[in-house]
Amino acid sequence: MTENLQEQINALRSEIESLKKAPAFPPSLDPQSSQTIEQTIALPYLTAAPTFTPKFNGKEVVYKSGSDYYYAVYADSGWRSQKLGITAPATFTSTNTSIAVPNGTLVDTAGTWATGLTTCDLIIGNFRLGGTNNQIGIWKSGLESATAIVSDGKGNSDQSFLGVDSSIYFHGLSFSAGTLTYHYKNTSVSSWTADLWAIGTV
Repeated sequence: MTENLQEQINALRSEIESLKKAPAFPPSLDPQSSQTIEQTIALPYLTAAPTFTPKFNGKEVVYKSGSDYYYAVYADSGWRSQKLGITAPATFTSTNTSIAVPNGTLVDTAGTWATGLTTCDLIIGNFRLGGTNNQIGIWKSGLESATAIVSDGKGNSDQSFLGVDSSIYFHGLSFSAGTLTYHYKNTSVSSWTADLWAIGTV
């Protein structure tokens, strides 16, 4: 009886020692089994939008339509899709400056303004003599208002964007790589100011 008990104890000790030596994790799966598990876990890929009805909510798929890819999940008796690879919409911002148009500028002169914008979609300008506003102009994507909008009651202007006449103007705007280029002239005895508001993306 004692011998049988001792044999059982020895067997248990041997089993315990074997368990101690066993790896903490199960051995690696063979490549075929690993691939099968990965395919089971991966979302199904379809070449068209899903039309079948799953047995439960939460079924997920990825599908291609034309050259676009979509993620879709089945919820509340219908497929809900979201296009993949969509970039966030651009955030518009504005910036402004005031540019002096000094008197005695007898020839067409170019200047620049570093706007800090990546794109510039709209510029609104105000041309003033001292504190008196005279003209308002609009520029959009390379297109200037054909004539300055006169706000001083002195009649129409024959200058694009901002200007009184061919002797006092601020126009010829262009935008590239964050910089606005403009042209101005002022043969009068008084300095003018062009106030600009630019709207675009950063």
